[in-house]
Amino acid sequence: MRLMGLFEAFDAFRKTLWFRLLYFALFGIILGIVLPRTFALGCVIILAIGLAHFGMPYLIGERNVKRMALFALYTTLIATTVAAGFVSSSYLTIAEVRADADMNGFLMENGTAAPYQQEGASTTFTTTLTFPNATYNATNVMVYVLVQNVDPFGVSAKWYEMAHAPLPPLDPGDGPVVYTVNATLPSDQLHLFRFEIFNNLVFDPASQCPLRSGSDVTTITAFWERECLETGAKFLAGSPRAEAGLSGRVYGPITTSGAGAFIFSFIQNFVFMIFPLFTFGIVAMLFWYTRRARDVRAAREKPSGRQAQPGDFTCSNCGTDVPAEAARCPKCGALFEEPEPVTTATKVPKDAEAKPVPADAAKEPEPEAKVVPDDHRLGGK
Repeated sequence: MRLMGLFEAFDAFRKTLWFRLLYFALFGIILGIVLPRTFALGCVIILAIGLAHFGMPYLIGERNVKRMALFALYTTLIATTVAAGFVSSSYLTIAEVRADADMNGFLMENGTAAPYQQEGASTTFTTTLTFPNATYNATNVMVYVLVQNVDPFGVSAKWYEMAHAPLPPLDPGDGPVVYTVNATLPSDQLHLFRFEIFNNLVFDPASQCPLRSGSDVTTITAFWERECLETGAKFLAGSPRAEAGLSGRVYGPITTSGAGAFIFSFIQNFVFMIFPLFTFGIVAMLFWYTRRARDVRAAREKPSGRQAQPGDFTCSNCGTDVPAEAARCPKCGALFEEPEPVTTATKVPKDAEAKPVPADAAKEPEPEAKVVPDDHRLGGK
């Protein structure tokens, strides 16, 4: 009996709004936990989430499209908040990754950014460069640190020219040379960095040797394809860092606060979740249209209690059967125009001749006066 009572209580709770709010909150939390780990699936996860937005309320008997849309938005906000919490915490706990590389004989070591994690601090970038041969030295190369400032909507690049430490007298500068630069980075964005080496004709990498595409941000192969636009300008080497992390990038240095990282992650995840909402909208529209067409068809096929009468007609606007005497459609309210009276002319044969009617015949005969005998008059005897 107690078990039956629990089932009855749950069944009663299942019919309330609180059950639906709890149901979709749990769905949003699960989605938020899974979302950061499924970005790589791209279109597949977008389609899956969009279908889940429709299927989850449908499973519990929801058929109203407007309420489905509200629940989809409610679930999206919860999932975005949970995912932003996970991703922002990962940003603030990323271990420092140095930018070291050996490319075209140029050996770049101890490429660091310090401090690596500190809110609003200026950052000192340092790298130690060893040249491949006597052709290159500290006097005929330009060394820059490329910093990408990342916001939820894109990446902006900025190059900072690095200066080498003072060389000893008579030192040609072909041995290990330390390069440094101090830069103040935006505190409301995340950052990526790497070191790049050009010949001494490159004074503005942004215009002379611009990034070819978004793939140049972190991939190693993009360095081999890097081209400079001006004659004589040449890209020599670079030191990217390996890709890692939840987002596929190694962020650092971290100059934003915990709240800033959360806002960054929330906007980034919400922009991504807009696409599943579009998928849900398409599915919901198809469901609504199919259901409406079925209802209209059922209304047309439903027998009416009134028998059809001569003169009945069909409404040209919605197809409903309308009585002959109706001035307005009983379903859609369309007004009907009164038909103009049609007069039928009687044809007279051409060979028929009009015959004159005598004047006496044309007049109606007057009633004859009735003569009353004298003995029938009033007072007569």
